[in-house]
Amino acid sequence: VAITSAIGGASRKGVLIKGGKHLEEMKKVEAVAFDKTGTLTVGEPYISDVIAFNGFSEREVLEDAAGVEQFSSHPLSKSILEFAQEKGIAFHSMKDYQNIAGKGGKAICTVCNDLEHCVGNLKLMDTHGVSTKEITEKTEKLEREGKTIVLVSEGNRLMGVIAISDKIKSEAKDAVAMLQTLGVQSVMLTGDNQHTASYVANSLGITKAYGSLLPDEKVGKVEEMKKEYGTVAMVGDGVNDAPSLALANVGIAMASKGSDVAIETADIALMNENLLNIPAIVKLGRRTVRTVKQNITGALLAKVAFIVLAVFGISNLGIAIAADTGVALLVILNSLRLFRFQIQEK
Repeated sequence: VAITSAIGGASRKGVLIKGGKHLEEMKKVEAVAFDKTGTLTVGEPYISDVIAFNGFSEREVLEDAAGVEQFSSHPLSKSILEFAQEKGIAFHSMKDYQNIAGKGGKAICTVCNDLEHCVGNLKLMDTHGVSTKEITEKTEKLEREGKTIVLVSEGNRLMGVIAISDKIKSEAKDAVAMLQTLGVQSVMLTGDNQHTASYVANSLGITKAYGSLLPDEKVGKVEEMKKEYGTVAMVGDGVNDAPSLALANVGIAMASKGSDVAIETADIALMNENLLNIPAIVKLGRRTVRTVKQNITGALLAKVAFIVLAVFGISNLGIAIAADTGVALLVILNSLRLFRFQIQEK
């Protein structure tokens, strides 16, 4: 009754818990791993800077970047396409697009003499032999400002850099502080570069942040956290987060903008994406388990009391049946208090 009441009350406020065992696991959570983009940040990235190199123009950088990114479903791709459209820039025609998980994408441009174009992070450029040494100082400066860097190349030449910003969620810092109060450690795991990860983490009071992680490396970090902390929850929204959500003791998906794969994989879905609900679910899990123990203890004590009374001839069958029903009602009423547990609706 307690578990059903807690799950029902949470679902009315937009927190979908896919079973009692996941709620009980939240009681034991010692650490929460957060993705960054779309989880700790709003997930509405915008272009802040476009810098061209090696004789290319900003227009050429955007033409080729948008041409490649039109095939991608990544949130950063959408911001590049929208920025190019606002500037009135036509996308270059591309063929043979390939998505490279955790790195970016590449395609052949039919406009630029069938040359291969790559759009992604430093790992993608290194893989394809594109030199980035001459721009290291510039990109690190942008990264320290909390911006995500997207590099664009043509063949083995770097065309330019697109810097993308994303606003941190207003409630994120309070959520991290509340988890800390509950004795739960917060850790950031992101595919973004380490400079950006550290900037966002420091802004939120997160002491451990790991950047430039591929999906399998995120899984490795979650495995390490389980060994270090015991019970771990993972919070994410993207396709790349799905393996980590599955491995964590409890997977929590940001559902309104999250991918279908992440929502399906997760054990808990936050329909309103309010991060304050994460410490609330930890509290709800602890309150639920405490209520279950109260109910069991109270019921057993009542049974023992009436057995003792019956031994001394003080009780009878009618009183025992009435008391049993009374205890059952008390258990139900005590459990129903969880239905009104405070969850953030917005």
